Amino acid sequence: MALCGYAAPELQAPDELSARELQVLQQLALGITNREIAANLCISPATVKTHVLSIFGKLGVSSRMMAVEAGRTNGLLP
Repeated sequence: MALCGYAAPELQAPDELSARELQVLQQLALGITNREIAANLCISPATVKTHVLSIFGKLGVSSRMMAVEAGRTNGLLP
C-alpha cells in the first residue's frame, strides 16, 4: 500500500493517459477494487471511478478487462 505523503513519479503515457490515469490503470491490472485503488493512491473511490471512466473513453473500451488488455497492447502495461 502506498503512503499518502509519498509523491509518485511523474509517468506520462504518450498523449493519452495522465500520470494519475496510468497509475489507476496499473492498479486495475492487479485486479483490485476501486476502494482498494483509492486507499493505495490516497484518493476517494469516486475519484477512482472518474479516472476509470476517463481511461475507458481514452482507450475506447467499456470494461476494466478491456482497459487492461488495451494498456498491454499499447505498451502502457507490461
